[in-house]
Parts: sequence; structure tokens; C-alpha cells
Amino acid sequence: MADYQLYYFNIEGRISHACRMAHAIEGDAIVSTSGLPHANALELWNGERLVLRVAPPAAGSEGFVAHIPGLAAPSLQQHLLVR
Repeated sequence: MADYQLYYFNIEGRISHACRMAHAIEGDAIVSTSGLPHANALELWNGERLVLRVAPPAAGSEGFVAHIPGLAAPSLQQHLLVR
């Protein structure tokens, strides 16, 4: 099991609260984080490594954009639309 830190950000971009979670597979940590309700940004960290950044939902959007660092070269950054 790997330990992860989940950070919730307020509208000013400051951490409003954090929680710890443990997952055997990083993909499970990403999926569980992506499904969490939030009004502002979320970040999932494994130690000092950023695993996932979830942008706040856009007005009128049915989902939100998640960025997973390191999936591709910087010029081909991968983004997911999560509903």
C-alpha cells in the first residue's frame, strides 16, 4: 500500500484541508480522487511527487479537467474529462 495526501484548495488557491489515503494501485487513488465532489482544485500527492491535479469545474460544465503529470511529453500533456 502506498500513502497519498489529498489537498483541497479554497477559491484563493490556498489549502483548505487535507486528508490521507492508502491505495495498493496508483490508478485506484486517481479514480477515487477524480470522483470526489469539490468546488475548487484538488491535488493528490505521493510523498513529494504530484500524482494528479484536478482543476475546478468550469461554469456550466458537466465534468472537470484532470491533469496527470508525466503521462506524455510536455508538448502532448494529457487531460481527462471526468464526468
